[in-house]
Amino acid sequence: MEPMLFFIFVLIIDSTLYADIYSKPNRLEEEMMKIRLYEEILYEGQDTNQLTAVFHTAYKLIADKGQVYSHITVDGIDVYQDPLASLLAAGKAVENVVIKAVSVEKFKTEILCSISEYISRSIPELERLSGKFYLNPDQEAWHGVSQLLEGIQWIEKAVLYLSTNSTDTDSESLLLKFNVIEEVKMLEMAITQQDLVLVGDILKYEIISRFTNIEQTVKDVLKTKNGVEIDVIS
Repeated sequence: MEPMLFFIFVLIIDSTLYADIYSKPNRLEEEMMKIRLYEEILYEGQDTNQLTAVFHTAYKLIADKGQVYSHITVDGIDVYQDPLASLLAAGKAVENVVIKAVSVEKFKTEILCSISEYISRSIPELERLSGKFYLNPDQEAWHGVSQLLEGIQWIEKAVLYLSTNSTDTDSESLLLKFNVIEEVKMLEMAITQQDLVLVGDILKYEIISRFTNIEQTVKDVLKTKNGVEIDVIS
């Protein structure tokens, strides 16, 4: 599993959760950052040039156990962003990093929960966004459309992973239920034609309808996985 898939989850995570990581004062030179996995210290030091190699080793150890990377905790704060970028941005403000891993089944359940959360947040936002295109869409409205397309791309990648790693016979049916290709094509065509009313209509009547169906599909799938917990392994 490519670690990059999880980094896209930041689309639905409030970035303010991580503000404390970057607001800490710089540590003294003698204080070292410790990176742990499975309760073992993988790295202790301050050389950020070593981070890529450290995480490469971590990903291999995780894969060898038949698990997948989940996220990191930085001084007790869960971070779902790119771990390397997050640690480089924090610099010497970081003391303790714990790399989290989950089983494949738990990871798949986490993906479904993340899709459900993203969809539930998106539907009311799409209602508001569509209304702007019936009037005079501002820069924020166009940014909202851009974010929507990014979110749909994330859903497609997530569902492709679920389907590829599914032992169920209906994996193809799952792909069809989550398919938003036609709606995206209509939206892109309306944007190209600069038909703002049509953009609003597609957002309100096509995208929201599809998202509502996806939301119900996720609920149905999660019911069958009700016994699967989504705790993580450090």
